[in-house]
Amino acid sequence: MAARIGGQYFVGPDNGLFTPFLFDASASLHTDPEPGASAPVFIHLDRPEYWLPNVSHTFHGRDIFAPAAAHLAAGVPLERLGTSFADPVRIPLPQPERMKNGWRTHVTTIDAFGNLTTDMPASRLESLNGLRIRIAGREIDGLSASYGQRSPGDLVALVDSEGYVEVAVVNGSAANVLGAKLGDVVEVILS
Repeated sequence: MAARIGGQYFVGPDNGLFTPFLFDASASLHTDPEPGASAPVFIHLDRPEYWLPNVSHTFHGRDIFAPAAAHLAAGVPLERLGTSFADPVRIPLPQPERMKNGWRTHVTTIDAFGNLTTDMPASRLESLNGLRIRIAGREIDGLSASYGQRSPGDLVALVDSEGYVEVAVVNGSAANVLGAKLGDVVEVILS
């Protein structure tokens, strides 16, 4: 499939891979729409003239997706690459759960540095002051404005560049220090 989501183009399998982008686009259309923002467009890549001549059964990344992306980059309109459809495959994403004293969230991404991104958008927190983060038997008091506010080796929580609560170790790997994995519970305790 190919898609236009939030003003960007994507090409790849219709297997749920684009679910996070669809979730973010849907949330921004409802909360803070950008000027000119439009609903996502999905195209089934069913026009062989935009593929390589010989398509294998196992390497669509090379034979279909890469040529389709190249055509998009060269200015071919998205809609020319195939037939539009409305309902791409979506996978269930974990969502923060409201608790009496805060939120129960989940590790959704572990980056190459071992930073743990949660599914908790900071924008949903009533206040960023006086909160505590619990993960893997450890507790972090408050949010840091940046990694540099603490000493190397310190376990910190902060708001990442995408606006989500993140757990990190300054100059280290929170994933390694905590033995964390995707789906682990992270509690955000409000004062």
